[in-house]
Amino acid sequence: MNDTIYCTLAVGGAYDLVRAYSKTPHILFLNCQIDGDFKTFVQDWGPLLLSDKEWKSGIAVVALDRYRAYRSFLRAIKRMIDACRGVGDQRDSLIEYFTAEANMVTAGPTRNDVKTLTYSDLISPLTHDLSGDPVEWAQSARIAEVRKVLAACVEHNVRSPRGWGLRVEALAKGFDIKPSFELYSLWDALKWMLFYDEWNERPAILCPECPNIFAARSGHHWKYCSPECAHRATNREWRRKDLRQRKRLLKVKGNGGTNGPRKAG
Repeated sequence: MNDTIYCTLAVGGAYDLVRAYSKTPHILFLNCQIDGDFKTFVQDWGPLLLSDKEWKSGIAVVALDRYRAYRSFLRAIKRMIDACRGVGDQRDSLIEYFTAEANMVTAGPTRNDVKTLTYSDLISPLTHDLSGDPVEWAQSARIAEVRKVLAACVEHNVRSPRGWGLRVEALAKGFDIKPSFELYSLWDALKWMLFYDEWNERPAILCPECPNIFAARSGHHWKYCSPECAHRATNREWRRKDLRQRKRLLKVKGNGGTNGPRKAG
């Protein structure tokens, strides 16, 4: 199996990362599952990060195992955000995040270095221990401490962009002036889009019936990503209610009828 994608960058194919928000590339990336999904994403949106050498050569190399790690990391961030809003388990979301963070093996810090930095920066101030494993800590820590670290992790990863200012474009007559900011990579843009979802008070929704995440739709509260998932969940709930009703009827019959046995008058 070919686990590497070689990309030829499209000359003149640059796009505005901020304006791309409306096409929800962050949700598309969150929903990547198989190799073909990642290949389609890279073909449509380009690499998450580009080195100076890749910029100059016009050729980028994408390792699929690295992109799987990035996808898991972004999903873990999304799950932490949901847990902070009361959707999902706070402890489990933090464990998932620490695990995903450790798997972000890049040319930078090794897995052990990441664990050490995370523990020293976030957990040591609470435990006064200098080192340890973040996952092991999260599994047994008091929930009050878990909540503090959870909040810190979300704040650390999802921030508004830097490089803000005004963009001024000369027109035939006058200028077009608007507030603007800069995003320096597609990876930064995907994390910023999670921030912007919350800013707009329309966070993406994790379907409770399947792994898909979907954009919130205006006008209605949508719980499921598709009619198929909604139908499957409805049928399952109907079967559960029917089973509960059958159990109640059997219990009533076992008690001698609707009102139970009566004494003779």
